[in-house]
Amino acid sequence: MLFYIKNCVTVYPYQSSGIINISSQNNIDEIRVTYLLGQLIYQAKAQQQNSNFQLNEVGVYFISTTIGKETSTQKNFVQP
Repeated sequence: MLFYIKNCVTVYPYQSSGIINISSQNNIDEIRVTYLLGQLIYQAKAQQQNSNFQLNEVGVYFISTTIGKETSTQKNFVQP
């Protein structure tokens, strides 16, 4: 019998003034941030469990993290 344990990724804070933190139990292979309309804002090959970055514009962002073959996406708000 095979058991698959989903990678746990935490993106915080949910609403921020621009600094976004990401943590995981495993090394994050890639981080992609897109604006609400789909424009790619930030991309990084993290290769570590924790990462942070700054978003300078107010808005709604989708933060996608990839670990191995699994990608998860979370919504985040940046406000003044």
